[in-house]
Amino acid sequence: MASFSLSCSSCGAENAPDREHCHQCGHLLEGSSPVVSTPQPFKPPPKRSRRAILWSGLLSAVGAVLLSTGGYLTYRKLTDPHLLTYADKDEVLDVAWSFDGTRVSSVSGDGNTVQIWRATTGEKLVTCSPKQPVSGGPPYLPTYWFDAGGQRIAWSEDDKHVLALVGPSERPMVQVWKAEDGQLVQSFPVTPSLALGKNQGGGIPLVNAWALHARYLAVARLFLETKAPYGRKSFVDIWDITAGNRVLTIDTTRPETSRSYQVSTMVWAPAGEKLAMGYLSEGKWFVEIWDRLTGRRTPVLAGAAMRGTVAWSPPGTLLAVATPQGMVIYEAQTGHQVTAYSLIKTQYALAWSPDGKRIAMTSYSGGHYWVPTDGTLTVFDASRGSLLTQYDQGQWDIAILGMGRMAWSPNGQFLVVVNGGINLWKIA
Repeated sequence: MASFSLSCSSCGAENAPDREHCHQCGHLLEGSSPVVSTPQPFKPPPKRSRRAILWSGLLSAVGAVLLSTGGYLTYRKLTDPHLLTYADKDEVLDVAWSFDGTRVSSVSGDGNTVQIWRATTGEKLVTCSPKQPVSGGPPYLPTYWFDAGGQRIAWSEDDKHVLALVGPSERPMVQVWKAEDGQLVQSFPVTPSLALGKNQGGGIPLVNAWALHARYLAVARLFLETKAPYGRKSFVDIWDITAGNRVLTIDTTRPETSRSYQVSTMVWAPAGEKLAMGYLSEGKWFVEIWDRLTGRRTPVLAGAAMRGTVAWSPPGTLLAVATPQGMVIYEAQTGHQVTAYSLIKTQYALAWSPDGKRIAMTSYSGGHYWVPTDGTLTVFDASRGSLLTQYDQGQWDIAILGMGRMAWSPNGQFLVVVNGGINLWKIA
């Protein structure tokens, strides 16, 4: 019985009648029947219970919230100018940035601890302990002077040593430590150097203002006695820290009034050649500039009710002075006003950026020392007086000494601000 086969038109090979393609060359065979697939009936998905639907919706919503929250926190971490807080349990009084920009030094509220920190991480590197006996806390300035007494801590110009003014107001001391390991290398008292003569009365000196520089220390001492005019006599001692001796004493008595004014704040010019001193007279604040080498006084910066908070420009040619209305910048040599800024809050401290283009100001709203108040960090354009940026500092207890004091990093990108601890801010 003959069988039927399909012949390939391409290669001539014989193929079984049920094949569609040639078994030898794969060519489509003529006369073959294509395989037609049979459509499958539609099967609907299984029904989900209402509980499953609710749980699915809830999990989707929670996932969306977590995703958005994580994204927001990541965004805040990348954009928040407040980077971190450290030394928050030390009740920090003052801070200073090393010249190389890698470390920050601080002096604690009890005056018995000086710490060195890694600036951008808050890692504690070195602890410097003042030599005993140093008791009674740090040099104290009454809170109604707005803690404008002066800088308490500084770095040597080569960053190898840290200097601090420690001890109580009646017997303060300057002590110097190695920044590498905290070893104390120098210590000397600064009070016993001055005694009033027979015609000047007597009395016990009280340190009420100071200014610490990498090479020099200025200490204002107030004598309260009955024989001096107005019941007080005030002097300022200039010390050479390296030599450990006093090089100049300034009598603050004004010739035109024969009155000795109580110095409330002092700030060294960056090079240490000039000293700005603020004082209160008849309800108004005044600032004088003294030459360290000659002991001569330049014209008084007057004309506004100054609070006594001052800051030098990096070249030492301009002086910024806080006022109840904001801030005024003067030429240090002539006393002429350059520009003025307006601010409705109460100023606390000023700091000029290293490049001289910006001025940072800490301020607060309210005026009661027993009530926490809102603190603010404001950065101004130094030449135009315009506001560049402003940051909320949270609640401040302004009765705490050191609150609001600050220091710029040498590259001008960061500020450390004292608020109990040390707050690191990235400045735009």
